[in-house]
Amino acid sequence: MNDLHSRLAELLEVDEVGPADVLAESPLWDSLTMLSLIAMLDAHFGVNINVADLREIKTAGDLEVLIATRKRA
Repeated sequence: MNDLHSRLAELLEVDEVGPADVLAESPLWDSLTMLSLIAMLDAHFGVNINVADLREIKTAGDLEVLIATRKRA
């Protein structure tokens, strides 16, 4: 999911994001970023999630698992 990590880094305006990185620790992690992430996941990965889903995840790795689960469903 390197593409996911690259896109997350772009959204959070950091150099890189790894699986263990806690998303909520980013100063840019707010409702607007969450909406941008939801739109990006739909456009680039064909995965539909909502804000409630994002509130349940902590790390970029958790997001990877959510995406993989939704892709199989």
